[in-house]
Amino acid sequence: MSGLTRDRLIILAAGLMLSPLCFNSFGIDGDGWGMILSGIRLAETGEYIPSRFPGYPLPEYLFAFATALQIHHLTLYIYNLIVFLFSIGTVLVFYSLLPAFDLNKPLYPALAFLFTPLFIINATGPMDYNVSLFFLITAAKTAINKKYFFSGMMFGLAIASRLSAGPLIIAFIFLIYMSEKEFYLKRSMEFALGILLTSAPFLIVLYYNFGPGFLTYFSDSYPAVSIVTGRLSVRIWGIIGSLFILIILILNLKKVIPLLYVQQGHRVIILFSLIIILLTLIQFFLMPLGSGYLLPMIPFIILIVTKLSGAKQTYLFPLMMFASALLTDIQPSGLTIQGPVINDILTRKLQDYRNSIILDLAKTNHTLNNAIIAGRTAEVLSVHGYLHKNEEPLPENVYDLPGEKEFINLLQKYDRIIILDEAFEAYNDYSDFDVLRLSDRISVYPLKKIKP
Repeated sequence: MSGLTRDRLIILAAGLMLSPLCFNSFGIDGDGWGMILSGIRLAETGEYIPSRFPGYPLPEYLFAFATALQIHHLTLYIYNLIVFLFSIGTVLVFYSLLPAFDLNKPLYPALAFLFTPLFIINATGPMDYNVSLFFLITAAKTAINKKYFFSGMMFGLAIASRLSAGPLIIAFIFLIYMSEKEFYLKRSMEFALGILLTSAPFLIVLYYNFGPGFLTYFSDSYPAVSIVTGRLSVRIWGIIGSLFILIILILNLKKVIPLLYVQQGHRVIILFSLIIILLTLIQFFLMPLGSGYLLPMIPFIILIVTKLSGAKQTYLFPLMMFASALLTDIQPSGLTIQGPVINDILTRKLQDYRNSIILDLAKTNHTLNNAIIAGRTAEVLSVHGYLHKNEEPLPENVYDLPGEKEFINLLQKYDRIIILDEAFEAYNDYSDFDVLRLSDRISVYPLKKIKP
């Protein structure tokens, strides 16, 4: 058995070890439930309604295809499994990319990537981050191998999965220019044509739904510095992993500048990686909504850290990431012994418990003329209603958390309104809702107070 085959089998075995996490609900990110619901609607009605702005069409079309397959025993988990397969594929492509960086032991950084806490959490839920990352890494590998048209096709699919991949095109333009100076325009056209071929159909769909506004980002309040710092560090690597990377960088600081003066081919690839990291950070600082936005830079940071590391540090890298996933984390309640992946499992269990209460309330009030206003919880109810439509029918009068006018309309339409969402508490900041809070026909169930 060759070393490459052995390493790939080890990566697959390590991935298989993580696969049971796919069967632990659809995750704690409400956006994932929304993506499943978007896929279900597309499969059932033929109409594509994006789960959220600005649209994530490729994963949602994949979920629609999975829904249409009607694989009874896998329906509950097939959405997670789709993302998981893309995630394992990402690690395998990343492994095959490493020799281009003159790394003699590619297995260890590949396993470090696989065991990165944020990557594990997003590999086992129905979110779009790792799907886009698969196409981005594949685009990088094929661009380095000078297959620019195919690289463009892969990059176009990365954009179709997450529009935030788009600005990373700057790194690819740099790579093509430095690799093909004499034929730069021709190779760039090949790359651009590939992008257009695969991304245009999905971008047209988004234009149909949102108009040209889908190319803009929405504004949101800027989080506290402590939250941004946490999302840049422990939310990605965990506590142990963050400390390990920091120590490696400090111990090998004198190697940073010489790293930029390696032979020409490797220097271009290293600069390409640094540009990817820089562009990802710029996007994040402009809109630091979550650590998932930083996933594109993770494999490239691992590349740089491994390049700086000594042999023993390289061997320790995957062990530190694995330990970081399981041990110690910072939660709103304080420091915990269990790591971010364990906390994610426990939080999903708590979410499932809350969902069971919601479902009981929904079924209890099925015969009443009630409206269930639930924000993201509405999507939980709708997804559950589809997956168990032959077993536990749910009421159709499920709504997203509305604005004041919609609230007033619902009060006129329904006898009583049940609100099942933490988000309703945000309305307490608005005096316009005083009359609504005084209504004896509104019952509020604050979900964050529900504990098993």
